[in-house]
Amino acid sequence: VCIDESAVNERTARRERGYSEVNTRCVQRELLARGTTFSMLPALSLDGIIALDVFEGAVNRERLLSWIFHELGPELNPYPGKHSVVIMDNCRTHHGDDIRHIIED
Repeated sequence: VCIDESAVNERTARRERGYSEVNTRCVQRELLARGTTFSMLPALSLDGIIALDVFEGAVNRERLLSWIFHELGPELNPYPGKHSVVIMDNCRTHHGDDIRHIIED
């Protein structure tokens, strides 16, 4: 089971490349508003999405712990069963014995 958080807002959705007429610079104009940030916590397995939360705001440690306990935990099984291995990136919020204990229990 692979998990990773992702976020989007008006700034992350802007394009960095574009097209213009020959010998003219491509120009993009935008307001300097940040807008609302939406985050997503998915858990993906070979069966597809097994746990998902989409919410307004950023992912913090408390929200991650709650999601692992309430959403992901019930989908996990003891090794070597189905959904028994969890793969996370090296994000700082993923470190800690509390997360490890929730997943292992």
